[in-house]
Amino acid sequence: MPSIICGAIALIIMWLVWIISVKTVKNEYVIPGVKQTFSALFDVFKEALFWRALLRTLAKTVIAVAISFVLAGIFSLPTKMSKNFGRVMRPIVAVIRTLPTMAVLVLILIYTDRTTAPVIVAMLVLFPMSYAQFNVALNGIDEGVVRTAKVFNLTKKQKVFKVYLPLVAPNVLSHLGSNLSFGIKVIVSAEVMALTYTSIGGMIQSANALMDVPRLFALTLVAVILGILVEAVFQILLTFAFKWTRAEGGND
Repeated sequence: MPSIICGAIALIIMWLVWIISVKTVKNEYVIPGVKQTFSALFDVFKEALFWRALLRTLAKTVIAVAISFVLAGIFSLPTKMSKNFGRVMRPIVAVIRTLPTMAVLVLILIYTDRTTAPVIVAMLVLFPMSYAQFNVALNGIDEGVVRTAKVFNLTKKQKVFKVYLPLVAPNVLSHLGSNLSFGIKVIVSAEVMALTYTSIGGMIQSANALMDVPRLFALTLVAVILGILVEAVFQILLTFAFKWTRAEGGND
């Protein structure tokens, strides 16, 4: 079954669950109707504050994903080339992965501001994911290629830039879309907890404080749609990029 049809079926199911929930609860202060939510959504789109908040949340997400991605690459490459380095990194990454997000956010807020804290929290969540993705890609490299690099006496720098990075790039980059989508979720959640001003999370917290449930649902819907769109667009761009690369390679 094509992925578009599967996606449409999933949307229909979620839509039906929403309608059934509204009909069952019959309380707009608990679950607002579809019409109310979309009316609030269009009102949100008219606000200049919303677009500034959206851009700031997106910017923080991109920064967190980019830094965690680069750091994961920097630390995973030595892991492939040195078993001892890998043994040292394993418990460090395990500790970072198990850190309680909200507790860490509270601690980080002591030393930083409400804008920076969500970025750091997102980096701590995303780094173990990216590190694992790099390791899986590196471990998937054909050992014959590694042996060939040794036969030609390539330096460590040459191995990294001429062997490892080109081979792992398609695999690792394919995860960036989902990382960005997950990063939006983490950033927005951290913004809500940190009461970050001029952000999607901050607007959600304000709507919650005012008990404006339709607006709360509308802003939550924005975060969900944003994550889906970012992942979908990135995957489409990536697919075309790799097709173009393969076509260029074939023409050579």
